[in-house]
Amino acid sequence: MPTKNWYAVYVKSRSEKRVAKEFEALNINYYLPFMKKLKVWSDR
Repeated sequence: MPTKNWYAVYVKSRSEKRVAKEFEALNINYYLPFMKKLKVWSDR
């Protein structure tokens, strides 16, 4: 059974989703943890 290698990839800030789409197009497995936050401003 072939072994899978893991690599860490550094990307530009705020371009993680674009790189994930490129990996998906190339059929490369990736892991992109994503947290959605709702910011509530107290001064507005």
